[in-house]
Amino acid sequence: MTLPAKLRVMFDSNAYDEILRHNDVDRIRALIEAEELVVVTTHVQEDELRQIADAEKRIALLGVYHRVGGSRIAPGDVITGDITYLSRDDLLAGVAKACCAALVTHDRALAECSTGAALTYDAFRQQVGLS
Repeated sequence: MTLPAKLRVMFDSNAYDEILRHNDVDRIRALIEAEELVVVTTHVQEDELRQIADAEKRIALLGVYHRVGGSRIAPGDVITGDITYLSRDDLLAGVAKACCAALVTHDRALAECSTGAALTYDAFRQQVGLS
């Protein structure tokens, strides 16, 4: 399957669990290197992954986050207005809406507050030909 040039997505922190579970890091990196996929990140995903209590899981997921990589965007650079009191979900949703075609998440509340396109990881895998 050929993707539109530079499909831009943001992975919620829970999507990194799915990337690990499906062993998709190298396949996602190949899409990025082929310039078919751009991954946008913020400090929010990394902060959430760093707070995982289980050290083994935390290390594994941070490894996935860093191996997938992405273009890191500061929320204040793309969200208008005062972001001081926005929740993590609001920050992710705002950046995804401003910069991405889709937010990949299993968090229903986050998907609903994104007001943009949201995909489950399985739907993302299908869309990009990983399944």
